[in-house]
Amino acid sequence: MTPRARVTGFGPFGAVTSNPSAPIAAALAAGLVARGWDARHETLAVTFEEAQAAPLRLLAAGPALLVHVGVAESRRHVSLERSARRAAGDRPDVAGRRSPPRLDPSGPPERATTLDVHALRRALSTPLDVEVSDDCGDYVCNALYYASLALAPGGRSLFVHVPLLDDDGARALGHALAEALVVL
Repeated sequence: MTPRARVTGFGPFGAVTSNPSAPIAAALAAGLVARGWDARHETLAVTFEEAQAAPLRLLAAGPALLVHVGVAESRRHVSLERSARRAAGDRPDVAGRRSPPRLDPSGPPERATTLDVHALRRALSTPLDVEVSDDCGDYVCNALYYASLALAPGGRSLFVHVPLLDDDGARALGHALAEALVVL
């Protein structure tokens, strides 16, 4: 059976007018396709509504690995997020809406991926520093990851936070992520 993946990046928000997560997601999906996967990517709006709707849409055609990429402007390294929290911050999204304080009132305080993020970290070949993180933030990235972890079969979802990168750096990181993911 052909492995399947659905990959997302984000569009612009705030001061990030050219979000590197979108070209990373495109390169990651292309890299997986080149390695025999059924992989597709989407660029999502930075909204809480999209964060809740995207995992359902991405999994509508059947089980798939969900990989999400988002920019963390203050970070200088790649962060492989191990988990997402139910709590949300008060910062409005690009549509001016705020998340409810609890993303899923009946959900657990935290959801964690079943993917071996430490093995992925070791397999990822990039000139950037790579860390495993337990802090997906409290904005749209965390909301998307929390929803994805609830719906992805067997908890097979990953969120990758990246620093601000130029287009060449974004494409290179996307291809490196694809290479590392197929090894797992």
